[in-house]
Amino acid sequence: MEKYVDFSLDINGKKHMVVQLGIRTVAIKHGFQYSPRLFLAIRGEKVADLSGTVKVTEKKDVTLCEINLNFSTKKLNLKVTGHTSRGLASWEGRVTVAYKFVGGVLQNVTVELRVGNTSSKSLTQYRGNLIVSSSAYSSLNFESAIEYQVLNTITRQF
Repeated sequence: MEKYVDFSLDINGKKHMVVQLGIRTVAIKHGFQYSPRLFLAIRGEKVADLSGTVKVTEKKDVTLCEINLNFSTKKLNLKVTGHTSRGLASWEGRVTVAYKFVGGVLQNVTVELRVGNTSSKSLTQYRGNLIVSSSAYSSLNFESAIEYQVLNTITRQF
């Protein structure tokens, strides 16, 4: 299924602005693949362009999402790639943004997150890790671990 909107501003036979916005949805085994599209041009010159795919599949209580998007302007090109996975007791994801400004070098920012539910009857417990790394600003790279737990109280009635 495709849904698109195409808008243009035409003055005296000359297109001054073009906007195309849409999404294509395709059913795949155990899920869907989405292909978004955005295009903006002013006076025949491309201002912004977005394309790519996001694939979402689900099987046996596990949802997977694969991301592959490209975005460009006159001065910037970037690519977003990664995946997420969500199950009954955990969630994890890794997303990388590779970007390059005109005349610059290719840089990367990667974010990884993992959260797990390790609860039992007497204890509610979540554990997680977060890692952020950047090639341009390596002084801002960090890794963090977090743990949340609450002792469940048992009440008895007499």
